[in-house]
Amino acid sequence: MIAGLLRKNLSRGWQVFFFSVTLSYSDQRTTKLAEIKGGSFVGELFLNQNSQLVHKSGTCHDVSGKSNPPKRGKGYRAATEVKDIDYSGADAALLNAEAIVDVIREISMDTVLTLNEIGEITVINPRSPEILGYSEEELNGLHISRLLPGIPWQSLFQGKIPLPLRLYEILVVRKDQISFPAEIQLGSYNTGSHPVFTCILRDVREGKRTSKTFDYLPYHDPLTKLPNRSMLFEQIDRHLTSAKSKGQELALLVMNLNHFKDYNDTLGHSIGDRILQHVARCLSNQSQRSITVARLGGDEFAVTARLQDLQQPLETFAEGILNSLEKPFEWGEQSFSINASAGISLFPKHGETLDDLMRCADVALHNAKHSDAKFIVYNPEIDPNSVHRLVLMSELKKALANQKLTLNYQPKMDLRSGKLIGVEALARWHHEKFGFIPPDQFIPLAEHIGLMKTLTLWALQQSLTQCREWQQQGIHLHVAVNISVHNLQDPTFPQEVAGLLEKNEIPAELLVLEITEGSIMADPVRAMEILSSLNQMGIRLSIDDFGTGYSSLGYLKRLPIKELKVDKSFVQGMMDNSNDAIIVHSIIDLAHNLGLQVVAEGVEDAKMEQTLRMLNCDMIQGYFICRPVSGQELTSKIGELSRRASEYMATQGR
Repeated sequence: MIAGLLRKNLSRGWQVFFFSVTLSYSDQRTTKLAEIKGGSFVGELFLNQNSQLVHKSGTCHDVSGKSNPPKRGKGYRAATEVKDIDYSGADAALLNAEAIVDVIREISMDTVLTLNEIGEITVINPRSPEILGYSEEELNGLHISRLLPGIPWQSLFQGKIPLPLRLYEILVVRKDQISFPAEIQLGSYNTGSHPVFTCILRDVREGKRTSKTFDYLPYHDPLTKLPNRSMLFEQIDRHLTSAKSKGQELALLVMNLNHFKDYNDTLGHSIGDRILQHVARCLSNQSQRSITVARLGGDEFAVTARLQDLQQPLETFAEGILNSLEKPFEWGEQSFSINASAGISLFPKHGETLDDLMRCADVALHNAKHSDAKFIVYNPEIDPNSVHRLVLMSELKKALANQKLTLNYQPKMDLRSGKLIGVEALARWHHEKFGFIPPDQFIPLAEHIGLMKTLTLWALQQSLTQCREWQQQGIHLHVAVNISVHNLQDPTFPQEVAGLLEKNEIPAELLVLEITEGSIMADPVRAMEILSSLNQMGIRLSIDDFGTGYSSLGYLKRLPIKELKVDKSFVQGMMDNSNDAIIVHSIIDLAHNLGLQVVAEGVEDAKMEQTLRMLNCDMIQGYFICRPVSGQELTSKIGELSRRASEYMATQGR
């Protein structure tokens, strides 16, 4: 005999009555039973919905008997005899499946409801009260339409809507009348006497927030909240498609903050981030519906707009964008004015693809950075990155490897004696397709692609070979070769030069190495070490294009150099410009005071020669003596050139 609380599934909901059960077995065995509470089990037994006692081992006991009239305050009492039935096979599988469903319902993070045939809630899972705002008691017997008023329940219960069914974005109404979107899954099963419906509600608010986050993050910069490079490029592609079909113009402005690295290094990266956010706010305040502002990365931003939407000239628009950044950035008691440089490209004038517009804007930005202009509109004439340039970079490697470059030589004349005393070796490139390519085009290319060391060593080898041939023919000329900043940073360069001198059996004093002021000032300490090593070898060192660089006189006097070469821009301008004449005169006097000789290059006529001779210049070089020619041609002309020089000197009374 056991006593407990029986909750039975009735048509009008759960009703409760007390009962007592007498268990008997065919073998007259007895068993100890635990108290039954609310249809669950404690110990070894529980009561299932089919009025059976179920042992935890899976053994079910059919309950039969009759109920006694209720006693006051105690409800129904039932005396029941139990017959032992062993379930196996399909019945056991069904029992296990039901147990699994119960476990899933208990642990589900969704709302799981069981409904009777008229829509009243009969079973809930533990998450339901928390999600719906009702207590467990309030939910039991509550009609489902109170929670989901937007579903035609009557048609569903009548079988007019086939199940199972999944509904999306259905509003669920909580007890506090707050609604939230949910995904609804409806199903049913038949117990034999009446249908039972199941309803699973999944709150999709978090999923929607996550989805929005996933949609947002790939297209926005997390620091400034501006559209990022990906979104900008997608929008430009759309604008280009529209502009092509409608014949519209599109402007792309790419800007870069000036001195941002200084702010970062001085104030720290956290303040640098705040500056970027400040810039983003300034730019956003300037944006309109048809204008897109984006952060490309680092301290680089971009603005794109259709020209017909600007309602003002492009230059005025660009000026306004850049001026907006100058709103002071406040940091503590300090105030900083931020400014930027910008480059602008236009569709279709400068390109018809995104890549073309970005490249042209970057080129214009680079030029703006190196000028006093706030912004520059792309100009093909100042573009160093044309397709032609890319072709030349590739061709230059091949030309150098296949000995397609040549050296020409331009003589130098001593103004006191009138004798030819040396030559300068000048690299030349005659391209099979593009013809003559001047050095000021291919030398920067060689620097850009890392060919300067190879090119310099090639020029040294060719020059020293030619010098040896002249020596063998009795022609005594020193040969000058230009070297670059890369050579002055290369600690192996002096040994390589020494090796070439030894290989060609040329005395070091016959080699002149010409260097620019800029190449020295790139790294003065390292340059001084390299130059000192070369000087100790007996090599003559010369400063080329003197007057165009920024070296100080204090540093100049410490250099182990022997001569200065006056840039041809001053030499050719001194005849018409008094300032240039003063500069040339000053350089000559300065050099002599420092114990150096002076070479004037770019001398084209006798008048220039006479002026330089009056200024006590030591040597001249230019078309007045001879154009640059090949070594073979100069060999054949050397006698004639020497004779003409002597005759000219004689006419000058020297």
